[in-house]
Amino acid sequence: MLVVGGGLVERRAGAPTQASPSARVCGARATASEHQPGRTVQAAQGCVLVGFAVGVPQRRRFQRVLRRRACVEPSEATVVLQEAEDEVVEDRPQQKPWLQRHLPHGRESSEDLLLHFMQALEERGVQLYEAQEEAIVEIFSGAHVVLDTPTGSGKSLVAVAALFKALAEGGKAYYTSPTKALTSEKFFDLCRHFGPASVGMATGDISLNQRAPLICCTAEVLASISLHEGQASGITTVVMDEFHYFADPDRGSAWEVPLWRMTGPGSSTTFLLMSGTLGANDSLYRTLQRRSGRPVRVVSSQDLGG
Repeated sequence: MLVVGGGLVERRAGAPTQASPSARVCGARATASEHQPGRTVQAAQGCVLVGFAVGVPQRRRFQRVLRRRACVEPSEATVVLQEAEDEVVEDRPQQKPWLQRHLPHGRESSEDLLLHFMQALEERGVQLYEAQEEAIVEIFSGAHVVLDTPTGSGKSLVAVAALFKALAEGGKAYYTSPTKALTSEKFFDLCRHFGPASVGMATGDISLNQRAPLICCTAEVLASISLHEGQASGITTVVMDEFHYFADPDRGSAWEVPLWRMTGPGSSTTFLLMSGTLGANDSLYRTLQRRSGRPVRVVSSQDLGG
């Protein structure tokens, strides 16, 4: 689900504002005739678009208030973020999101990028667990990382480190989740870290800001991309959350396919595979290392001190 506000109201130059209080809050209900190619519409406030199609979107109330603009095309609706109100910078609106401020302006070595990231954490008073620090160092060294640590151990911060590295190196990163709801949640989370212009989303129902360097998607979306494009996709970093799904008899292929289609001689894709219930999969890791020519580092801890 993508929060975009209330009814879609076409903005015309010089058009008067709506006088009705309810219309000002919810907006006029969009119709299929209003959704013409190339039209730009302004999302008002206060609801969720459940799915995108050319025509009238389904809507329901939602507490969060955000503003978006949508450019509607005949075959799909691609929503381009213009502004996001988020908790990280709402009290300092003139500042960039916290990690975006630490991205270097030019190409730097992996060691220097690691220092940039650690400095960002230090400024926010973040102290890493041992497993987090080990995983982050391995990521910046260019290795594939398998992070098998309990729920609440800070795997999300390790994922942010991998995405920071991808952005700093001018790469393209994909973050996969098992459900559309988790994908949407991660999308807004990364917007707070890197800014909405840097983050997109793809769930099969929604295609959002696809030219962004960071894309949140379901596992099936990435599997489809890897099947069609393989190493030619240009994806440099893949973060797979809940990687234990690879053993699922129905959906497991969506987690495995990218590992084999995006690796091989000359591959530039690195993987961060995260789970709290993964267990031993030495054969899988050896195969990934052999195919990609990159080391696979397994970081596992059941006691992270909190």
